[in-house]
Amino acid sequence: MIEVHDTAPIFGSPETYRLEWPYQGKSELLDSVKHVKILRNIRVRSQRAECSQRLFCDDLWPGSLLAARYLLQNSSSMCAGKRVIELGCGAPLPSSCACVLGASLVVATDHPSSDVLSTVSDVIESNKEDLQGIMCGHELDWADFEKIKNETIVSSPSSSSSTASKLLETYGPSFDLAVLAECLWKDTVHLHRPLCLAIQALVVPGGKVLVTYGDRLTDTHTSADNYAFIEMAVNDFGFRAEHIKSIKEFDDVSAEQEKVDMHIFILRSPAA
Repeated sequence: MIEVHDTAPIFGSPETYRLEWPYQGKSELLDSVKHVKILRNIRVRSQRAECSQRLFCDDLWPGSLLAARYLLQNSSSMCAGKRVIELGCGAPLPSSCACVLGASLVVATDHPSSDVLSTVSDVIESNKEDLQGIMCGHELDWADFEKIKNETIVSSPSSSSSTASKLLETYGPSFDLAVLAECLWKDTVHLHRPLCLAIQALVVPGGKVLVTYGDRLTDTHTSADNYAFIEMAVNDFGFRAEHIKSIKEFDDVSAEQEKVDMHIFILRSPAA
């Protein structure tokens, strides 16, 4: 079942979230939030973004801003004392927020590429005093969860060298919250099932998944393609979905379009 819950008072106009580089926490997004002054100095931009060879992970995308804002507004129920993992984190602002909002452990994961993972390392190193050793980075290829599922002979995680197996060996299915900020794109539709398998394997029974995504549409990619992930999580994996908010014409950082419609969902893992 997919519930609809409009939390309009939490979110302002798209202008509320406009953020100029370099990121110094000057927007109302952080300045207006109580007891998180520490976030005003969080750096989430890779040094590589200064040059022409920018990657997706070098930008702070709208979904990351919305996920961070939601965590800030719901810190006691979402972060305090919780074990948190972020998938496809890029410049991991949500992970950084979870860390300083009282999470007991935060693991920021992204594709096993040195260029991509260097962004995570940059954030952790630049904010090591604020993050207090609670946050760490880890490589993760979502497709590895499909491989594990399809193995005819089930082996222990320690017998496999896949990124998913290493992650499970280290942390197990122990996370209270998973964050998926801007993980749904035209190029990731074929990874919906591995992504569902990932949150199924990593999140504890009754745990939550915070999902944000934007409708960046093409001739072959519609908003229904993005929403199909939510439907798959509900229909095939037993999650409960709650639609928190949709925001029209949010400021985008993509060169292809200036505005994007954004969506926020909470998925709840089936109880044991």
